[in-house]
Amino acid sequence: MKALFLFFTITFVLNANEWIVRLNKDEIEVQTKKTALSDVDSFRAITIANAPLNQVLSLIEDPARSSLWIKYCKEEEVLKIINPNTWIKRTITNMPWPLADRDSISKNVKTGSEDGKIITIHFDSIANFYPVQEEFVRIELLNGYWKLEAIDDNKTKVTYEVLTDPKNLPAWLVNTGVVEQPYETLNNLKNIIEKGDKK
Repeated sequence: MKALFLFFTITFVLNANEWIVRLNKDEIEVQTKKTALSDVDSFRAITIANAPLNQVLSLIEDPARSSLWIKYCKEEEVLKIINPNTWIKRTITNMPWPLADRDSISKNVKTGSEDGKIITIHFDSIANFYPVQEEFVRIELLNGYWKLEAIDDNKTKVTYEVLTDPKNLPAWLVNTGVVEQPYETLNNLKNIIEKGDKK
């Protein structure tokens, strides 16, 4: 009896940590997962962009255009370039009134396969790198990656995975928007690179 109980307990824990598909719309799939690091769910979104890998990469690496397509992004700036494949970035996240906007500081590291057909940009919080400003709440938990995989010369698989916590908000409230953000972000990305939508 104890062995059976232990089996079901282990099975439940394992299933609780699996990715669950929450949305599949407009050729964008959004998954979420519970983690031990936060009560806020992590998310992973996947789509196929009808554009060459380098075109998608150019958009992702351009902080001047981030507010055009990353949901809730108000502004991004590169604080320091360590080398061509490593940089430190500050992101300001727009929050609805009366909440204070958030900012985050992340170290970004770009790696790639030898044939250049897979590019990954990992980002992790380094919250203490830049002084906290009074008008912003500093996000401390942030990690994730962009992964681009060339399917052919004009198609790229895009994977966007993030775990973050905007702080001072109940997890259940944050989790209500954890599907919308990656969906809207990838949808906007596709609109810009496929349709030339500059809105």
